[in-house]
Amino acid sequence: MWICVALLNGTFYECALSGWENDSFRSYLCQNKSPSCKASVYRVPCGKTKMNASDNEDVLLVLRAQSQVIGWSLIASTAIALLLVSCYSACRSQVSYLQEMFWRKYIEKERQHFEQFSDDYATKLADRNLKSFFENTKPDPLPLPSNNAWEEISALYSFNRAHQYYSTLHRYVEGGKRESNEDIQPAFGFVDGAQII
Repeated sequence: MWICVALLNGTFYECALSGWENDSFRSYLCQNKSPSCKASVYRVPCGKTKMNASDNEDVLLVLRAQSQVIGWSLIASTAIALLLVSCYSACRSQVSYLQEMFWRKYIEKERQHFEQFSDDYATKLADRNLKSFFENTKPDPLPLPSNNAWEEISALYSFNRAHQYYSTLHRYVEGGKRESNEDIQPAFGFVDGAQII
């Protein structure tokens, strides 16, 4: 992104190309200009050339125009590439447009409710622990998911036509018999396999 901004501004391009020692490029920039143009092109961005002010400004305008054309071309080609990728992924998707819309809404609602449930259960657990501490009593049982359950709903998920689950939580809840991930090695086995002393 910053490359496009720099190219649209043109300042860096002016400095880079005015110092480029290429005779054909300098000849192109100095067409119909004074004879001293070729020798002092590298000073054009500083404004300290031996050319008159109008020739200096003409060279700067040509360099800025080139820079802006490159910048806009880069933006346009990136936008077209992103459009093609999104069209291709939509065409190759395993789900229809309406099902994907439902999926997105479901994920958003699940996330909202998960945050609300997490907040509620965290509050209940904190209240129970504080009550137990200050009253010096045994804490009441509070059902919470096991570590394995947390790991299963935290796994990466991709849609499978054979089992239409919309998230790992949905798969976990609907699965009845919980799927085992024992054959999948954890990414950080040395951390996950450590014993708590």
